[in-house]
Amino acid sequence: MDVKDFSELVADVYDAALDPPSWRKVLKGICAFVRGGPAASLFWQDAVRRTGKTCYAWGGDPDYDRLYWDRYVGLNPFTAAGPGLERTRPEIPVIRP
Repeated sequence: MDVKDFSELVADVYDAALDPPSWRKVLKGICAFVRGGPAASLFWQDAVRRTGKTCYAWGGDPDYDRLYWDRYVGLNPFTAAGPGLERTRPEIPVIRP
């Protein structure tokens, strides 16, 4: 990706802020920018309630997306409790067939 392509990707990000359905195109472009990322998503996540939702996605499997939000969101180390909140060690789930 050259400077022109990168500039177009940045412009697409700004455009998507005003035209949300175009986020899928932007996410695809970001995957190309990182040279072959298989999937990308834009989501919100509540670290305290350990919930969230995918807003836009490109690539990936929707079943795995649902599984993450239903079962694994509480294990994400990037949603550790913020300042003043108790930190606990997450339990490792047992997955049975």
